[in-house]
Order: sequence, then C-alpha cells, then structure tokens
Amino acid sequence: MKSVVFVLGLAIVAIVTVLANKLMSALFAGYSPDPRWVVLAILIVPPVYFLPSILTASKGNAQAPFLFLINVVTGWTVIGWLACLVWAASLPGEPKPYTPLIKPSRPALKPAPDVTAEAAASALEDLVAQRYRGQITEDEYLKGRQVILAQWPHMPLAAG
Repeated sequence: MKSVVFVLGLAIVAIVTVLANKLMSALFAGYSPDPRWVVLAILIVPPVYFLPSILTASKGNAQAPFLFLINVVTGWTVIGWLACLVWAASLPGEPKPYTPLIKPSRPALKPAPDVTAEAAASALEDLVAQRYRGQITEDEYLKGRQVILAQWPHMPLAAG
C-alpha cells in the first residue's frame, strides 16, 4: 500500500513538472525547454522532493502517512521540506534483525572419526619411526602429530 501511494505521488510530481514546462512555454513566447532538462527534472525532482517520506517509510514508522501528506502539501516551500526532513530524521525506526547481504559460507563440519587410544598410539609410533628413519622432516612430524592429537583430544600429551 505504501509503495502504491509513493508511486502515485511520483507520477503526480512528474505530471506537474511537465505541465509547468508547458505553462512556461505558453507564458513566455519563444521559450522551449531542452528535453534533456525535462527528463532530468522528472528523474531527480521527485526523489529529492519526497526524500523525507522515503526516509520515514524506510524506517517503518507509523507516522509515515502523515509525514507524506505534509510533505506533499508543504514540500514545495523550502521551509516545509526542511521541516519534513528534520521530522523524518528524528523519528525512531523499528528495530530490524541483522540480515547480511551475503550469507557466510562455512564448510560443513564433519564429525571426527572415533579414534581409540590404541589407534592414536599406533599412528604416533609410526610417525616417530618415520622421523627417526629420516623419511619425514621435523616439521612434517610436528604437523602429523598435531593432526593425530586433534582427532583424539583426550589423549595426554607425551613429552618429546
């Protein structure tokens, strides 16, 4: 409903702008407005004119229809437009829950396999044997040990 009223208001302002141009050309002989300025006026004037109403409607405040009416009636005066703008800025809005524009992507958590103490001890023994045989470096040993201990967090840390 609010968007329908807003669109109708924009259409009214656009029609008034075109009629004002026609009136100016009739009153002042030889005046012919540049069509680019007419299009620019139709695209820019209504959003600026209804800026207080747009702010109030975006806040979801219950006083939006009243401010819209006052904006339509007194918005053509600079003082009325500024008063509507101050009023719209001072109105509290409804609290809205935070909804991110982009949903964060998180990898699905996979449950750790059931690692028994014997399996963890066996994997650590193999890792130590590979380190002493020179098959893996010290860094590879520490990374492998960290992986094994992460899979079985209740295992007591051994020295060395």
